[in-house]
Amino acid sequence: MVIVGDPSKPTVDGATMIHELAHMLQDQQFDLQQQRYRHSTLDGEFAKDGLVEGEAAYITERYRQNCQDGWNCVDNPTSGNNADRTATFRFYRFTYFPYAAGEVYVRTLFGNGGWTAINDAHTQLPTSTATVIHPGRPDEPSNQSFTDRSRNGWNRIENDTVGEAGIYTLFWRQSASDSPIREENLSRSDSSADVYNYVSRPSSGWRSDGLYTYAKGDKRGYVWKTSWDSERDAREFRNAYIEILETEGATKQGVHTWRINNGAFADAFSVRRTGTTVTIVNGPTIDALDDIDSKADATTEEQSTHTTNTEDTTTTTTTTSGPGFGGLIAIAGIVLLSVMLQPRQ
Repeated sequence: MVIVGDPSKPTVDGATMIHELAHMLQDQQFDLQQQRYRHSTLDGEFAKDGLVEGEAAYITERYRQNCQDGWNCVDNPTSGNNADRTATFRFYRFTYFPYAAGEVYVRTLFGNGGWTAINDAHTQLPTSTATVIHPGRPDEPSNQSFTDRSRNGWNRIENDTVGEAGIYTLFWRQSASDSPIREENLSRSDSSADVYNYVSRPSSGWRSDGLYTYAKGDKRGYVWKTSWDSERDAREFRNAYIEILETEGATKQGVHTWRINNGAFADAFSVRRTGTTVTIVNGPTIDALDDIDSKADATTEEQSTHTTNTEDTTTTTTTTSGPGFGGLIAIAGIVLLSVMLQPRQ
């Protein structure tokens, strides 16, 4: 690949050239345009990209190492100033996942079985980002069952899967000392190419999830059903979510109710844990929560004074742009994970 800054002085970036040549070889050998390289969910797409981009990143890293060890490599052009990524860093962090976590995933495959193991992975592609984050984990997420319980004019319009990488990015906030994911856990040292760590307690243990968006006229809401490997994992996810709510000023109104009264996050949620399942329902009002999901159990202190030992339930009051999940009211919001932790304008 030729990188042209000044058309009269074309230059070649060696690492970029190797990375793109790796993709050319992948396409020749595996035909990356096949339908099996296209997934129906965001999580599946990023898992597949974890292999495709991760392999190219791994080959590029080996190229760099060989250049340092004595290969006669092309001199790279002097790089210019990097653009300020502050405003879009969350989006960058998520979209960088296939290159970072993917490189470690492919490195692990190579360590366990050489190029044969990598070729085999192209035959049976990873289906979840959890598999890429945790090499060696069985790639068998449980099937996500879902029952539509909407009523009173609310209709389901779309669904997708956020996945472990998406949940990690959701909870992470740059330089936020009160974030459920701490600053010291952002990096890892097991690869020179992987400058970010995608493992955290609130997101680890993910088994499956389904995000189902709803509409009633110009009103929006969603049901987000997540399944976890253990009850402990489910509690950690639920507690981290509530921690974000409290950080944004939520106050407990009753046994099942939290409320953010003012500001961009003046929002409400039903957050229920039953065993290894955590379900979050979002709507424009508390009454709407039960209309979006009749089992949202959107009760106030006056309506309910008890809870059970087997289920954790919490509810908050909303404009459907709640803390950490402003972008979840539409599938476009999942794709633009960078806005999930920002108020909706």
